[in-house]
Amino acid sequence: MIPLTSVERVQRFLKRQPHDRIPCYEHFWSETVKDWKAQGKISDQEEIGHQFDFDMTLASAFNMMADISFTPEIIEENEETVLTLDGNGAILRRYKKRPGHRNM
Repeated sequence: MIPLTSVERVQRFLKRQPHDRIPCYEHFWSETVKDWKAQGKISDQEEIGHQFDFDMTLASAFNMMADISFTPEIIEENEETVLTLDGNGAILRRYKKRPGHRNM
């Protein structure tokens, strides 16, 4: 099979048609990307997806929740953390002021 473009690869994968390899996507914490730029591993202008030859650079079109109509519920909150129930039935504790946090 000849190599496919990223668009062709993702389309064929989603349609369960033959494809040359599994499409690639990853999301890195903003702190990680800042560190890589500071270390000179990537330039300020460089798109992180191009560095790793990702097929998708933004996966916001995909909702990974089992119950897409579910609104996350805050179970507990203090100065450092937020404990939430999400649409997958998972209870997640996120730190507010540590790398990799998400603003709620």
